[in-house]
Amino acid sequence: MNPGSERPGPAAVAGLEVGGGLRLRPQDAGDADFLLRLFAETHGASLLLAPLDDARRLALLRSQAELHEAAVADAAGALRRWIVERAGEGQDELPDGSAIGRLALGERGEALYLADLALLVEVQGQGIGARLVEAVKREAGKLGRPLLLNARRDGRALALYLRLGFRVEADSGELSLPLRWSPAPDPGPGR
Repeated sequence: MNPGSERPGPAAVAGLEVGGGLRLRPQDAGDADFLLRLFAETHGASLLLAPLDDARRLALLRSQAELHEAAVADAAGALRRWIVERAGEGQDELPDGSAIGRLALGERGEALYLADLALLVEVQGQGIGARLVEAVKREAGKLGRPLLLNARRDGRALALYLRLGFRVEADSGELSLPLRWSPAPDPGPGR
């Protein structure tokens, strides 16, 4: 591909418009404590059952969170990470500017890849995940690119992704299913 024909990547969606009482800001080093809390709520519940003292449990949680971050980074090229924040009042008691989740978007070949989408437990079930996915789909559609992601076959999010128009690409029996959403073909001028 010559430089003039490269497709826009996640950097092109840096100003991703979400609306609906949400905003995105770039993730930075100051988000470490929030990201650890988010990981603990969304992925670390089983670690709480480990027969460890608090210090060892926290060390285990941190190491698992670091491995998760490495897996997210390895999943896609040109990865961009955002913190999802409240913009105004929501259905919960969280004030404006409160961090409530994280979205990571990268590339896989010609497609955009939703590498991570996680929300605090207290804001799940309010349609926030659907609004975020729809915003990413709109941007992928504007770019004329499909959107890929992986979802746990036993997770609540799988039903959401299928409802939002994603299709299973292949089922190899793994814990995670590869999903794909493709924008509608452009009918062209005058159609």
